[in-house]
Amino acid sequence: EHVPLIEIDGTSIDEILINLRGYVDSTYSKIADGRTAAPDQSEYIEAFKNIVNALPDSYRAMLKAHYLAQDRTLTATQLSIAGGYANWSSANLHYGLLGKRLYEEMPITLPVRLNGTLIYTCILATGGDLSKEESQWQWVMRPEVAAAIEYLGLQN
Repeated sequence: EHVPLIEIDGTSIDEILINLRGYVDSTYSKIADGRTAAPDQSEYIEAFKNIVNALPDSYRAMLKAHYLAQDRTLTATQLSIAGGYANWSSANLHYGLLGKRLYEEMPITLPVRLNGTLIYTCILATGGDLSKEESQWQWVMRPEVAAAIEYLGLQN
């Protein structure tokens, strides 16, 4: 016999999906809050292994450019060029979506934007400065991400 894990109520499919997303986000947040240490290189390797085959070429291009950049540091504008996006906000969106995929593999505590949303890019890099224009945030790739990229050969 199957026992439901949760019940999600709503008056429409959209409302049910919103409520379900809230439940999932809350679950990830509890896992992240329960961590006692930042993820290490081996956790990043495993997380990347789980998502790498589903990554679009543009995501791989941004990772490669970030890995190869001087001091592994790029702005969102530079990431947009690497990924073939029209502007920095598109690059931010897609690098953030890549970060979200990693977050869902290994939830960690992340900084929050002024509007309350998680900055998923921070699972890949540090250096977002909330006091500056997002297009010019200096993203420094986390050493554990660089090690995972190298281990998996994504820099080639």
